[in-house]
Amino acid sequence: MNSDTSDFGKTEQTNTTSYQMPLVVYYVLFVIITPIYFLILVCILKLRRHVVMFKSTFYTILVQHSISDISALLFYAFQKVSYVLIPNFLYNYQRYRFAAVFYDGIYWSFVFRTNGIAFMTIHRFLIIVKPAHKITRVWENIHFYDNPYHCVQMLQQFEPWKIWVVFWIPSLILSAICFSDLEIGFDSPEKMLLAMDPSIISRYTRVIFLYLLVVCVVCVILYGLIIKSIRTSSHSVTKSLQREIRLALQVSLSFAAQVVLLIYLFFSYIFAEMDNTAQIVNLRRFFPLAYGTLSFIGPFTILIFNKDVSKEMKLMIFGKKLYIQQAKPWKIWIMYWIPSVVFSAVCFPDTEISFDYPENMALVMDSAIISKATRISFIYLLFTCSACVISYRLMIKFIRDKSHSMSKSLRREIRLAFQVFLSFAAQVILLIYLFCLNVFAVMDNKEGIVKTRKYYPLVYGILSFIGPFTILIFNNDVSRRIQLIILGNRMVRRVESLTTSTSRKLTDFPTTRF
Repeated sequence: MNSDTSDFGKTEQTNTTSYQMPLVVYYVLFVIITPIYFLILVCILKLRRHVVMFKSTFYTILVQHSISDISALLFYAFQKVSYVLIPNFLYNYQRYRFAAVFYDGIYWSFVFRTNGIAFMTIHRFLIIVKPAHKITRVWENIHFYDNPYHCVQMLQQFEPWKIWVVFWIPSLILSAICFSDLEIGFDSPEKMLLAMDPSIISRYTRVIFLYLLVVCVVCVILYGLIIKSIRTSSHSVTKSLQREIRLALQVSLSFAAQVVLLIYLFFSYIFAEMDNTAQIVNLRRFFPLAYGTLSFIGPFTILIFNKDVSKEMKLMIFGKKLYIQQAKPWKIWIMYWIPSVVFSAVCFPDTEISFDYPENMALVMDSAIISKATRISFIYLLFTCSACVISYRLMIKFIRDKSHSMSKSLRREIRLAFQVFLSFAAQVILLIYLFCLNVFAVMDNKEGIVKTRKYYPLVYGILSFIGPFTILIFNNDVSRRIQLIILGNRMVRRVESLTTSTSRKLTDFPTTRF
């Protein structure tokens, strides 16, 4: 077995910050998008229990595809995290073929997700272009709106477990036949490079590229026929057909992400045939994005084009305040701490840091560690600040629309929003500080870096210092409780009565016009 790196491993040049940036972006998107995707999946599963429309064949396929998407994202994140947290364990117990599972699993996830997009595309073609075909009448179970009894009959004729078998079994068989080599290991616990025969890499890349090429060609033909059918019947598009067209647009964006992956594999295959090692190394840095985009785009396509699901999601999150207010505390603790701990452990795991000597106690480390940590922090803060800006913009628009009919409870929620907004302003200050550090680092301006770093204690502290002031100013419930704790019940009543009487006197005071 020759020591060689896979298409998805690391090489000697991959320890630089710029090379690892696509992986950092993957982690950021993973932390943000995966919970949203999981929530969408839970929403669809709940709707399938009591809404007939969501029991259709399309949503059964969509559930399987969503499961494969989320599993693929978790699998790749777990692989990278395990390289950092338990490298010695993986290396010492290689007899259990952990390396083979990690490498083969990447290709298995390709097959599952590709088949999911292909099945949904074929289903869209049959429903839009061939609604009267006998295959469609057997496959689809919910699109005969004129006869509800016939809907139920079709539903019983094609049960969900049959769709599960069609979705998973062919993918499992293809993956087991083409991507099941076990002669793969790690070179050392320090580098965790995948070591294997180069022929395995070439064969895997060639097979998955050809498979994706065939699937993409079939999908392009089907989408061409769908577009032709829509143009032909554009003068008589029913409401139900409009819904099917929106679902076709939903699937088409996932197909576009699949084309991006196909282009990536095409260049990987070309550079491998040309034996162009430098270009292969440069291309491999973008694998996390090519791999992740195929799944990251899923929840956005659902929320944008699937009005039925997006409407139910809005009702679940925004339309029922009690659903949010009554969330169990342990769930909130998990959502608050676990993603942050995982992201920190993955992105900031460096241990090669020490002090120079007891008198100075300056931290000594490689400059690459400083650059990487600063850049990752800046990118992560940029993502979160952008999301917050969008959220506050939507809140301001909502408040303006509802300004004439604000209830007392809504005013309380708005005050709490102002409380959080000031903390967000402090976060923006930290973002500006990190931006300046990144600019000076890129310009190699050491004087600017030194001058900027002297303000670090204030920038670091203001993010937390501002917290109690925002609570006491905008949170009337908490501030009153604090007053009761410190001053006592009698003193608070005296202050309130004094304030009330003073305000009355000022109101009754006679005024003179000049």
